[in-house]
Amino acid sequence: DISISYKLLKFINSAAFGVARKVESLKQAMVLLGSRELRKWVSLIVLSNIGKDKPEELVVTSLLRARFLELLASNTDLAQKSADLFLLGLFSQIDAFMDRPKEEILKELPISDLIKGALLGEENLYKPLYDLVISYENADWKPTEQMLSQLELSEELLPALYLESLAWTNQIFAT
Repeated sequence: DISISYKLLKFINSAAFGVARKVESLKQAMVLLGSRELRKWVSLIVLSNIGKDKPEELVVTSLLRARFLELLASNTDLAQKSADLFLLGLFSQIDAFMDRPKEEILKELPISDLIKGALLGEENLYKPLYDLVISYENADWKPTEQMLSQLELSEELLPALYLESLAWTNQIFAT
């Protein structure tokens, strides 16, 4: 799809990526990103296309959650799964984007069962981080503190990573 290709190259060459040299082809983008990262960015572009007729805040919140989960994962045993956690945040409001039940949509998506399970409320490896992001977003401090303890993360880490996620989201929207 030409639109996806254009947007992917635009994203990669934006300040959010900080690449040293201009990326001029999809092949270069694939080599630079690798298949996991490429999948993440194509998903982001597709979701933003789906959300064209939706309130901008829906896209902003999904991006913010995606980046926040990715950064949190990097500070836990799930560092190797940070791209999956990015997708978890990105698809966290897929039902609102598509005006369909989440269960139906997830059956059709070729994503990991761990992502699907966490989005459907099943207890699994990804759910504690997802719950942490949602409770922090809602300023629900008691569950936030409990999950921080469970995940062995410091209280100081959350505001720093949230602000970094917010700055990144703003950069994405600036491109």
